[in-house]
Parts: sequence; structure tokens; C-alpha cells
Amino acid sequence: MGFGKVMLFLSASSGAVVIACSGPPPAIQAGVTSVIQGGSQAPAQFCQRSGDFIDVPLAGADPNTLVVPTGTQGVTLNCQVVPSGNGYNVTVSAQVSTGIQPGTVTFTGFFTPRVRDANGNPTSDTTQIPNIRGIFQDNTGVNLFQKDCYAQYTTADPALLSGNPLPREADVFADNSGGRIWVSVFCPNAVNQNTSNQITKACQGTATFRFENCASH
Repeated sequence: MGFGKVMLFLSASSGAVVIACSGPPPAIQAGVTSVIQGGSQAPAQFCQRSGDFIDVPLAGADPNTLVVPTGTQGVTLNCQVVPSGNGYNVTVSAQVSTGIQPGTVTFTGFFTPRVRDANGNPTSDTTQIPNIRGIFQDNTGVNLFQKDCYAQYTTADPALLSGNPLPREADVFADNSGGRIWVSVFCPNAVNQNTSNQITKACQGTATFRFENCASH
């Protein structure tokens, strides 16, 4: 059981002690859409599966508008967004344990904030953020991994017009109150660590995710 912070305040007029509880931190919430398919670096003969991988909160949902808290709809979420230099060390994962598409996606790396002009408008969304580690796993033998994926502040799902800028609010940020990240990751040659699986030996994996209320230290 978790406990919130307890703070004591002394009333100047009465001398009474007032006890106030800050309560537990807000639950992590997220929206995720992910796809695996053949691509230029992972041809279709090596990836005989194409389409949605896992989606949070539900298949076909748009993470630009829908998020759910961890522990609901069979979804377990974890995330950490920790300030470091000119960016943030980030780890996010989403596991779906129910429905027709159970599985897990995990992404780890150093993410830099979105480049903006003096008015706060994004200017360089197609700039690649390199060296992101991506994992796509499910119970059918898929265990795709790539250590040098890249991130962009653009859409990744072809159904959402891949390459278009994410909404203006998308970015990465953290302070003492918590962290958040909204970005897309592209893994053009994710190799299956399960060598017995000949159906998905290597695939292109993509994901757009929006995590909020992450740990920030």
C-alpha cells in the first residue's frame, strides 16, 4: 500500500495544527499504437506478418486523443522520464494482457525536446533522434529487438498518414512533479531474438506513444 506525503501547518490565529495529505501520485496513463510489417530493410519474406501489433487503449485507437491509466483494460504501463543534460533518459513500456492482441512494447533511450521557433511552433519534426532501443514481444514467438531505432515527432502508423507532424503538444518534459513524452519510434530492421520463429525473422516495427505521469527521478 502506498502512502501520500503528510504536511503539518500551524495556524497563526489559533495555534492549532492542521494535517494535510498530498495523496498518492497520479497513475501513469498512456496511448499507444504499434505496427510490425515488412520494410525496405526487413523484406516481406522475412516478416510474414503485417498490421497492428498492440494498441492502447484499444485496437485502432488514436493515441493523439485517447489515453488510459495503468491497470485498466488489461493494460500495464511503466515509464520514467529523467532530465539529463539537454534531454531526458526515457524508458517506457506498455503490456496488454487481454483481447486479441496481447503483447508488450518497450523503448529506451535519450530523447531531446522538440525544436521550436520563438513562438513555440515546431520546426524540425523529421530530425531523427538516434540510438533508441525497441522491443516488440508477444506470445506467438515474436521477440523483435533493435538497438538503433530512431524517434521523430511525426506520425508512424500508415493509417494516420505516416510522416505528418504530431499535434503541437507532443514533446518530452519532466520536472519534480513527473514526466511525459509523446513521440514516434521507428525500428526499420528489428530482428527476432527467437531464432526458431521463421515467420517473423526480421520486421519493421513502428510505434507512436503518449505517456504521462511518469517517474522523473
